[in-house]
Amino acid sequence: MQEKPLKILFVKEPKSDNSIIRTLCSSLGNFEIEFTSTLTVYMQVMQSNPDIHAVLLDADLQEDISALEACHLLRLNGAPVPTALMTSKPLEACTTANLNICDTIPKPFTFERLKACLIKLKQAMAYQQFLSYGGLYVPVISDRIMHFMPDEILFIESVNRTAYVHTLSDCYETKISIKLYEQYLVYNDFFLTHRSCLVNLNKINRVSDQAICFKNSDKAAIIAEEKRHAFMHRFQIHNNKQA
Repeated sequence: MQEKPLKILFVKEPKSDNSIIRTLCSSLGNFEIEFTSTLTVYMQVMQSNPDIHAVLLDADLQEDISALEACHLLRLNGAPVPTALMTSKPLEACTTANLNICDTIPKPFTFERLKACLIKLKQAMAYQQFLSYGGLYVPVISDRIMHFMPDEILFIESVNRTAYVHTLSDCYETKISIKLYEQYLVYNDFFLTHRSCLVNLNKINRVSDQAICFKNSDKAAIIAEEKRHAFMHRFQIHNNKQA
């Protein structure tokens, strides 16, 4: 399965080493790197762009407020993402503890130190995502055991008593029955639209006749006629909550 790129914002002084950092990060994983050199833009980006997954913040930046104060304000305003600090001097633990800083790396940093920092950020991102879905993984068991976040799943269907878990890019056979998946996911925005089809309400793009079309996908799921009214009612409630 192709991993989605992890988008990381570097907040640092404007230097010519940006292209080197981008090259290093691309060699370490599927990362998309953005740069800004001011705390003002950093705060604007974090409040307007929910697609930023993590931040490497230069702790030495100073404007009307310090870098640590900017990080603290973002957390208070509901925009906390895993953050690592780049610093020219050691910081006391009490300075960073309340900010939930994942790592602190000295400047200038080496390739190995950047690699270790990115690993910590990835682990923090995975844990944050795990918590955002209620601390829930969805197991898929076939010749191996896999775990997916609920948000990675479009729908689960049963064909000839064999269940298949559909993600955006793939389909996985599983030995777990659709009935058990329904019991497991009923409080996580999944709805049984047919006795053999369990859909993720968060992934629906539109509903057409007896077909459900998903966001960014050509895949479709079915709605049984006898479940259509209950499904549309549940889907409307779900959309109202998201509005």
